[in-house]
Order: sequence, then C-alpha cells, then structure tokens
Amino acid sequence: MIDQGSVTINTAYIDRLIDRINAAKNPVDLQARVDEAFAPVAAQLAHVRELIERLAPWLALLEAPIADPTKIVSWIKDMILAQVQPQVQAYYKAVAQVAALSAKVAELESAAQAAAHRFSHVPITVPEISL
Repeated sequence: MIDQGSVTINTAYIDRLIDRINAAKNPVDLQARVDEAFAPVAAQLAHVRELIERLAPWLALLEAPIADPTKIVSWIKDMILAQVQPQVQAYYKAVAQVAALSAKVAELESAAQAAAHRFSHVPITVPEISL
C-alpha cells in the first residue's frame, strides 16, 4: 500500500528510457527518444514538487502551541501527532523521492549526451528539468 502523499519513483522505467536512448539509430530518432523520455519524468517531478509544497505548511504544526490549560495543550498535541505527523512523513518521503529522481534524471541526461556522441557529435536538445 502506498502511503498517503507518497509517489512511487519507478527507477526501472527510467533505466528502460536510458536503454531506448542508447538504442537510437540516428540523430532524429535520438531526439524523438529524448523528448519522449523527458516528458513523463518532468511531469512526475512536477507532481512530487507540488506535493512537497502542499505538505510543507504541516511541518510548523508539529510543535504544539503553548497554552496554559494543560488539557487543551494535551489535546492539541495529541491532535497534531494523530493528524499531522502522517502528513509530515509523506513530506519527508517526497523529498527523498525527489533526490532519487534527480539522480536518475542525471543518468538520463548523461545517456542522451553519450548517445549524441555516437552520431558524430550531432547536437541533441535535452529538455531542461528543474530539480
């Protein structure tokens, strides 16, 4: 079961994209494969980034407010731990996934550039993915 707020990073899929880039037959084929490879990766990264932005405000709620009536403070703290902490865990998982995806994007970029060198250094446009 995938945790709430979690996005599964399929590194095997990116490895297959790298293999497809490496198997390009000519510069036109290579450019098409590069474009095809980067579109879904960029979309997934944008989704994870949006998830992180949405979950980030919950981090501030992990610290219970200081209030005088002890029971209110206990209730607030219990609410925070019960409701907010699972969301914060999703935030940390998303951050870790961005790091993993960033490494795979670097491999994808490297594969595209290496494949371009096989075709007499024909310039290949690698779409920029903001990490």
